[in-house]
Amino acid sequence: MNRKGFTLIELLAVLVIIGMIMVIALPAITSSMGRTKKKQNDSRINLILSSAEVYVSDHKNEVYANMVSDGDNEKYCYIRIQEDLVDGRYLTSELIKDMDDKELNGVIKYSSDGEYKYFNHIENGDSEKYCS
Repeated sequence: MNRKGFTLIELLAVLVIIGMIMVIALPAITSSMGRTKKKQNDSRINLILSSAEVYVSDHKNEVYANMVSDGDNEKYCYIRIQEDLVDGRYLTSELIKDMDDKELNGVIKYSSDGEYKYFNHIENGDSEKYCS
């Protein structure tokens, strides 16, 4: 007998095998992409924190003059990302977007012991705690 193609059973078997491979591989690929996005976003936040360090270094007198105490002997203030850091000298507006193209336009809490912490909003809405 002279066959010129695949039978319907053979084609269905191949499709079932490909489908099973996709079912197994898709969750691994999706979680890998999620981890990659998180790492890239963390990298962007670290870049913002590094820019805040340079900002504090350049504006040390202003920053320390405007620090407030939280009652536990820790002095701190907030650095506004959009207003203080995005001017081309510290950051550009393209660098403050996460991998989903959302702006990272929060604030950085800077404490007198040299700790920088990123917040995507001000903790209590008190604008008096800005550094400058």
